[in-house]
Amino acid sequence: MTSYALIKNVELRTTVDDTLLIRADLTKLHQVLINIMKNGIETMPGGGLLQVSAYRKGDYAAIEISDTGVGMTKEEIKRLGNPFYSTKEKGTGLGLMVSYRIIQAMNGKIQVTSSKSGGTRFLIMIPTEQTSDSV
Repeated sequence: MTSYALIKNVELRTTVDDTLLIRADLTKLHQVLINIMKNGIETMPGGGLLQVSAYRKGDYAAIEISDTGVGMTKEEIKRLGNPFYSTKEKGTGLGLMVSYRIIQAMNGKIQVTSSKSGGTRFLIMIPTEQTSDSV
């Protein structure tokens, strides 16, 4: 996503706890992250900041994706993940619908907070893998 962010004049910052361990289909998890990051970049037509963090939160790996884009209303947030609902002029809404389903299949969840002109924050919570040391 670095190249796409640069083209769109968006600074991409990442902070990742590399000790996190989850059991997931890597291809599907990449699809989720790309969908949400791409959407975030596209909400900043004049450029901005996209921050991606991964850290432990209790028994979950938390992946937080925040942008400084146009933001959404509470009503728009409620409709996210529904097929054919999009806040983009030419969007289909299918990317987020698929993303929500992938995370649900991992026994995870997605939380969204946003405000108009205040940016948007996606928090993806995926159960961590228990190691034999911690059992």
